Amino acid sequence: MPDYMFQFPIEVCADPAKVSFSLDNTARFLACWQAMRKESALPRADELDVRSMKPLLPELVLFEVADMMTVRYRLAGTMVVKRLGFEPRGLNLVDLARPEMRAIIGLGFDLVARRRIGALLHFTLLFGEDEVPARVEQIVLPLEAPNGQPPRVLSLSSRPAMPGSRAPYGVSQPTEAIEDVTLFDIGFGLPDLSALLGTVAAA
Repeated sequence: MPDYMFQFPIEVCADPAKVSFSLDNTARFLACWQAMRKESALPRADELDVRSMKPLLPELVLFEVADMMTVRYRLAGTMVVKRLGFEPRGLNLVDLARPEMRAIIGLGFDLVARRRIGALLHFTLLFGEDEVPARVEQIVLPLEAPNGQPPRVLSLSSRPAMPGSRAPYGVSQPTEAIEDVTLFDIGFGLPDLSALLGTVAAA
């Protein structure tokens, strides 16, 4: 595994109500996701109530997690496309990351999809020709995939309002580092992360 693995703080939270969000949209998205659950089940990817999430749709991404190194964009909101600077549908998120970060990104999405937990993370991206930095807050939550299909996750990535009349768009380079991660229980319990992360780091 790369030396980069786990060189950032990882917090574990048993109660999603106690997770601290920097941006209102992130908390709003978690509330919408919770409202779409039927009893304790995950929301189904093929039965999403997009009307309840209408204000958030531009920043939403639906991913398919085929395996730990294949996290494919299925749908991306208009603001996601604008901020990236290209249409990512069909592309593998892991391939778009820096080589030293691919393993940890793949592991994170695999944990959310297969262990049924929530994840909140922060990182900085550079936008536009002037490479203006902006801190991004991303939340990733699992969905129930249609029968026989790979696991799905729904993600929302937001950045604070940027000063100036024209905020820059188009990511000029992939993020160099994850600042922090919070993994939180959504009703299925939390895995033994110490043992899990230790096993992966030693692989």
